[in-house]
Amino acid sequence: MNVNNADIVDDCRFENQINQCLSIHGVAKNAKLGAIVLTCQNIPIYVEGVQSWENDVLNQPVAVTGVLRLQKLTPVSVVSLNGGHSAGVEGDIYILENPSFLTD
Repeated sequence: MNVNNADIVDDCRFENQINQCLSIHGVAKNAKLGAIVLTCQNIPIYVEGVQSWENDVLNQPVAVTGVLRLQKLTPVSVVSLNGGHSAGVEGDIYILENPSFLTD
């Protein structure tokens, strides 16, 4: 991937950036579904193929370049007839495909 052809995104508006190569800047965090970059407006961007950040990167500023997608990675949470809730995520999530990494 040519990082020089990526758009650098710092303003946290992603609706018009889907399917484009971007550099996302934020803080490296771990979430239940995998490693994320937490953006300036607390928007989690999942990093494809990374289950968790190494300890020396975790909670540090990072920039990750990849193709931004909006996907459903888990089933939607449902409520059973007796009121029980299943595990799941409401809506789609952002994910960076084919990521390359830089530390800020």
